[in-house]
Amino acid sequence: MPKQQYFEAILIGKSILLREGLATILHSPRFRIVASVPWADDLLLSHLQLERPLFLIAHTGDDFETAVEQIEVIRNRDPNGRIAMVTDRYRRVELVSALRAGANGYFVDVMTCDVFVKSIELVMMGETIYPPAFLSFVLDTDTSTLDES
Repeated sequence: MPKQQYFEAILIGKSILLREGLATILHSPRFRIVASVPWADDLLLSHLQLERPLFLIAHTGDDFETAVEQIEVIRNRDPNGRIAMVTDRYRRVELVSALRAGANGYFVDVMTCDVFVKSIELVMMGETIYPPAFLSFVLDTDTSTLDES
């Protein structure tokens, strides 16, 4: 019988409640949570030696620059890791910042759990997943809309 493939995930975020919620949503044979920490700097070296982990950054609040810094720390330490952000709002400037920093996915907490899990699986298979409305923004030639919420 072939060995079942699973994805190793590391949860990062200040809110333990949010991290525990994400762990519950991802509790399945397809995912294995190997760490849950408040900051990327708290990760042990052993966690960064995984083959291709998923770093799932949970962000809430107004300090998006800190979230972008977390993406950059992870990307510098593990260029092969997959990074996705789960946030409580949709702001175009934040989407652009996350993409430029190296995030492979950006999810707003209004999606269903099933859609979220399937989207994370796609990220782990190499896809880049951002909200559909982001595409219309990217195709918009009027760059003055960048700061709109």
